[in-house]
Amino acid sequence: MHIHSSFKHLFLSLITLIFFSACGGGSSSSSDTSVDVSSRNTMAVQLPEDDSWSAAVEHLNEIRSGMGMIELQDNELLSIAAKNHSLFLTENYGDGIHYGHNEVAGLSHFTGVDAWDRVAYMGYEGFDGENISSGRDTYKAAIDSLMTAIYHRFGLLSLTANEIGGDMTDVDGYEIYVTESGNSRIDDICAEDYTEYPGIYYSGVCTDANKLIPAEVFLTAWYATAAQNPVAMLYPYEDQIGVSAIFENHETPDPLPDITAYTGNPISIVFNEYHVEDVSMVSFKIYDIDGIEITNTRILTQESDPNHRFSTHQYAMFPLDPLTTGTTYSVEASFIVDGEAWEKNWSFTTAN
Repeated sequence: MHIHSSFKHLFLSLITLIFFSACGGGSSSSSDTSVDVSSRNTMAVQLPEDDSWSAAVEHLNEIRSGMGMIELQDNELLSIAAKNHSLFLTENYGDGIHYGHNEVAGLSHFTGVDAWDRVAYMGYEGFDGENISSGRDTYKAAIDSLMTAIYHRFGLLSLTANEIGGDMTDVDGYEIYVTESGNSRIDDICAEDYTEYPGIYYSGVCTDANKLIPAEVFLTAWYATAAQNPVAMLYPYEDQIGVSAIFENHETPDPLPDITAYTGNPISIVFNEYHVEDVSMVSFKIYDIDGIEITNTRILTQESDPNHRFSTHQYAMFPLDPLTTGTTYSVEASFIVDGEAWEKNWSFTTAN
């Protein structure tokens, strides 16, 4: 007997699909917006000459490498899916009032209601997450702004992603940057036939929603990528320089709904669920350059996250006042990890 459950609906209920509208910025170099969405695999991505997506991937991978994480491989299908959605948003909602992760059938450049469907439309099976940013004039600036927004940061630092694509559209100075993350192992297993495989199955994993993937095969592929990442991921990472001093507080959903002013860039710790089963926080503190503790902070955990997006293994500390530029800060963290004490002291330096 085959026992199966729908993975797509479970996955979309758990994954963070969020939008960050960054204020400021200006017009980026224009890119070709004449993408034919009726063709799945032949569209070419036209990038601005002075600001390439490949440079953005390199920048993101520098961050991930500094944290000890695996690098993401650039995937063209994911980039085209990202381009399609950026076109949908700018062509249909260029006024900036309506935006987000869902599309409406019948409107220009529609390729799928949700991000999962849009990536599947390109023939890619291993969707992992989507991020959107607006109001920045370079890819690098878009990545950096997303890294200050805690829910979006967690998306870019996904433990189960090993590929990423991205693109942007600029219509009359209104820029939309979209990234799509994926897992190549899931993409691969969806090409296999598991008809005779006994046991528990998942449906909704592949583009063909009726195709059944053995739970053992799926989970092995899904967590193989997480296994390559370290026990704990710190951001800002140890000895990182050029870190943004502020969080502009324009993230949706809002992690600080009672605060409208700029705050400091949050410090986060994510424990890898592949390596760690149980974790609890003892203390999480930040100190200025003189060694004086900054006490005006707010710590978000699964229990205190106002939007209920944090997992049991994700923690973030927000300095409620902007950090000082060009300054070194120290962090002390103490946790109980699988019954053992885990302590980490590190420092980072904000950008001038």
